[in-house]
Amino acid sequence: MKKSNKRVILYIAVAAVLIASLYLINNPIMGNIIGNPTSKYDFSRAANPDYYSLLPPKPSDFDEIKLMFERGIIRDNPERINESYWKQPEWFPNYEKTFLPILEDLIEAGNREPVWSLGIFDAQIYTRINQDWLQNPSQPETGGHGIFEIKEDSIVIKQRFWLRASPGALKYFGVGLQTNYPAEAKLLANAKWGINEETIKQDSNLTQKYIKSVAYEKESGKSEFTLGNYWPKLDPNYIKEIEVEAEINKDIPKGKYVLEVEATAPSREYQESQSLKYGLGYTDPNIGFFRGPSKFVLFIEII
Repeated sequence: MKKSNKRVILYIAVAAVLIASLYLINNPIMGNIIGNPTSKYDFSRAANPDYYSLLPPKPSDFDEIKLMFERGIIRDNPERINESYWKQPEWFPNYEKTFLPILEDLIEAGNREPVWSLGIFDAQIYTRINQDWLQNPSQPETGGHGIFEIKEDSIVIKQRFWLRASPGALKYFGVGLQTNYPAEAKLLANAKWGINEETIKQDSNLTQKYIKSVAYEKESGKSEFTLGNYWPKLDPNYIKEIEVEAEINKDIPKGKYVLEVEATAPSREYQESQSLKYGLGYTDPNIGFFRGPSKFVLFIEII
């Protein structure tokens, strides 16, 4: 082979290596696939503890507490079930079936979830309140009413749920909360509360007369906040604790009532402030729509 041909082949080989290197530098998430196309990156805690290193330490009794919470054996005690529990991705149901596989598959760019997807847990809560207790809330028996505050003419019931960016979010994005009183809502069957599936209908104006509600991110106390992302490590702010306050007038008639908390895009002013903070690392949720459950529903039955 002539020297000129050898030189051309050498130049081509060097150019190919440089192009491949530049591609990997500019596409770090794809790097593992390019380097080893027969295996997936393992996001399990045992194989990749560094990915979870920004989260609070996982409690030794995590699995036991989660099981008792899901079965309704223990109540929703905010001191007992603190962020060291609910910030762990295993706190959400189906961690091994949904969280890990999605993260592993997302390395393939074509399978990425939209960055504005949400997950909510619990998506619904059902609470039953005795009307006599509303008139005399100082009596000792208050089981099942959750955290509450007694006022002169009303009782404030406090409930909470958790809202997170769905697995695979690559950017920060803002969320706004708003409450409303739908004309009807479907109450799903749940053994934890001993209820069957039922469609609840209500007079929205009547409900608003007797129930006032507000929802906010608990740490900041605000209805607008920003969710963290999943790369390169799991940002602790990927999930937020949302508190819902329902102030119930003591004269409320017996019946079933519904209020919803909907996750929506925050105000334009808030989005602009976050764009200035995170630059192109923040995305405008108005570019698309929320996928998955974006509503929390609180059912209140007065008996």
